[in-house]
Amino acid sequence: MRIGVIGSGIAGLVSARKLCDAGHQVTLFERQSSVGMDAHSLDISTADEGRTVRADVPSRMFNEAQWPSLWNLYNDLGIESTGVCSSQTFSHFPGNVFLTLEQAIKPTALIGKLLDRKSQRILTAAAKLQKTGAQDLQQDDQLASLTLGEYLKQRAYSDEFVREFLYPTLSSTVFTCSFSAVANYPAKTALQILQNLTRETTLLKTRFGTQDATTRMLQADIELRLSCGVKEVECLDDQVRVRLPDGTTEFFDHVIVATQANTALKLVKDLSNNEQEILGSFQYESLSVYVHTDTDWMPNRRSQWGTFNMLVSEDRNAAMCSVWLNRFHTDWQIDQPVFQTINAFAQPDPEKILAECVMQRPIITPHSNQGWDAIDTLHQQPNRRIWFCGSYAGRGTPLLESGVMSALSVVEAVDTARVGSVS
Repeated sequence: MRIGVIGSGIAGLVSARKLCDAGHQVTLFERQSSVGMDAHSLDISTADEGRTVRADVPSRMFNEAQWPSLWNLYNDLGIESTGVCSSQTFSHFPGNVFLTLEQAIKPTALIGKLLDRKSQRILTAAAKLQKTGAQDLQQDDQLASLTLGEYLKQRAYSDEFVREFLYPTLSSTVFTCSFSAVANYPAKTALQILQNLTRETTLLKTRFGTQDATTRMLQADIELRLSCGVKEVECLDDQVRVRLPDGTTEFFDHVIVATQANTALKLVKDLSNNEQEILGSFQYESLSVYVHTDTDWMPNRRSQWGTFNMLVSEDRNAAMCSVWLNRFHTDWQIDQPVFQTINAFAQPDPEKILAECVMQRPIITPHSNQGWDAIDTLHQQPNRRIWFCGSYAGRGTPLLESGVMSALSVVEAVDTARVGSVS
């Protein structure tokens, strides 16, 4: 079949690769001048003449426990991974470090040696959550109806623990969203993620960066069209018409819209009321990312810097994570410290900003499961020719795992539709 895929984020790349491997003729459209998954990455000049280093933007981490579909995909495609130094600090912004990840991982061994009572309280709560969270996942039938915020309130966890340790960890790393969005996460989902993250599993990144990963995903007979933003998609009787920026049209047997749901709403012509309601049910937040050299956006003492540095706002309503890229990218050979700050609630020194971007990311709510079920049902309709996938549409952890899971589900649905049409 001739299949068009719109969008080259992780979901579009996986859809295109899997369908191409299955023998279909695939055209991949991307409105940006580079592959979407790697569009924000940055080449940084060093003191060495003519030499640059590359930083993934945003920095992407994974492990086998929490990102199993991504893990399997990378292994299948020969995309190498390597361990990440996962040292993590917590401090107020600005301020000194009051807690490190090492202390949080092994609280019972260190709690008596800590002089700071605040750290002791946080570590005690962290140990409690790790133990009782695992028990509640097995025993509490009411857990499915609770948000994380409701669960923590019912279990009487202090604001100090929640807003200076737990929410900063989740909002700036795995969930990459606001405190309010973290609080609205389904408790069962959030607790399972926390259990997976606290296992003795090494945190990984792709060894040669996102650029290498996207190149390997495209190592197939895929027709890639960069700087080609599709204007409109319309389903006809037995084909799909795609209108391009230059006014020309092309026709496909199937089209996969691998964009955000709110973009798909504008792109696809004559959506049914049901389709509009489903796509409109998914929620997004803006995520700001800076790559910079401003040391004021790190803990006050350089000796305390970790790879990931959680900086909590004065009112404890937000936190940002400053990644020390020199430690994250162990192959870098540069002296000047370079940082990437995620979920920034302020702005670094403008003269020290190397790059900045604002991205939209889907958030999980108690209603997300209904949306995922609705998309699955939509894709089971007979004679279906337009399909929706993306990080918003998969049940795994946003963004990478959910994007891969969504793509694999759509590829299976397209194959099922093909078999049905032949029979």
